[in-house]
Amino acid sequence: MTVERVGVVGCALIGTGIADISSRAGFEVRVAVYSEAAVERARRRCTDSLDRALRKGKLTSEEHEAARGRLTFTADLSELADRQIVFETVPEDQETKIQVFEQLDKAVTDPEAILASVTSAIPIIRLSRATARPERVVGAHFFNPVTTLPLVEVIASKRTSDSTVERLTELLVGPLQRQVIRAQDPAPASSSTRC
Repeated sequence: MTVERVGVVGCALIGTGIADISSRAGFEVRVAVYSEAAVERARRRCTDSLDRALRKGKLTSEEHEAARGRLTFTADLSELADRQIVFETVPEDQETKIQVFEQLDKAVTDPEAILASVTSAIPIIRLSRATARPERVVGAHFFNPVTTLPLVEVIASKRTSDSTVERLTELLVGPLQRQVIRAQDPAPASSSTRC
């Protein structure tokens, strides 16, 4: 499956960086944030990021305008319904991330869509259990700043399919021009938290 439509949930440093490199790579990018008030902040962050690239000569004026034109913003996760891959970049809080994955599982309609978390600490297996598609849930830990550091750790849980890892790796290494390393999914700590 060729990816054309990328979703990003959250728009702090990592989310902004992923939106930036994805729009530059030619993908139609929709950024989802938590409130209508946050939409304008997200738009400004992404625009500022692309503006910096233009000033530094990393983009031509035409590339800059084209990348900006590929970015849209929303406060409604249901508007990610048609995305083929969604990167979750919300704060590193397990319950928050689980809630996002529950919502994405309901919102994203393509059964082949990949749901990727940028977490570096929360077990992917734990996030995957919040969905009905654990084989499509994977970790994609981008190093910061995303626009200048090419390294991404790809983290598969025991339930992530090989095809999901392969498709994500192809996307990262190809159009997004990242360097991929495989990392092990941390074992969930035994506790009363949701698994």
